[in-house]
Amino acid sequence: GNQKFMQELLKWTFKERGVLEAGQILHQGMGDAESRKGYRIKEEIESSIQIKEKVDGRWEPYVADDVQIEFTMLDPWIRRTMQMKAPGVYSTSFKVPDVYGVFQLRVEYRKMGYTTIDTTTEVPVRPFRHEEYERFIVQAYPYYASALSMLVASILLVAVLLFHEAPGAKTKKE
Repeated sequence: GNQKFMQELLKWTFKERGVLEAGQILHQGMGDAESRKGYRIKEEIESSIQIKEKVDGRWEPYVADDVQIEFTMLDPWIRRTMQMKAPGVYSTSFKVPDVYGVFQLRVEYRKMGYTTIDTTTEVPVRPFRHEEYERFIVQAYPYYASALSMLVASILLVAVLLFHEAPGAKTKKE
């Protein structure tokens, strides 16, 4: 009984068992074929990572159901459990939050008996450009109406001041 335990303990101690290796975190917009340098707020993105385990001296796909990814700036904004897409390849998709700045995609995986995985990738998130906003926002109709009413009132005031004659005022003809 103790011999088997000691053999497994020695394998673990000398990193012959329980060693995990993670590839780079890949990310792309939904429907895109390749990764982009940055994303826009409220955009749907997909991220994936490949994890391998060293078993008897060779690398094999790691199988687990508790691998999580975080989309963080200073604190995690989004934390998702990744689904296995293929043996050893984990993937998830999420919507970028409504905050712009430099975010990190981070996989930090700690499990008893295995080495720790801690890998990050920086992802810039930008706001909408001026031509990407809606032209007329329904919620702003009261402001549009008030601006239009002020314009009409100003034109009427100028017309009254220019063309109104006060009663009893002398004119140049008299």
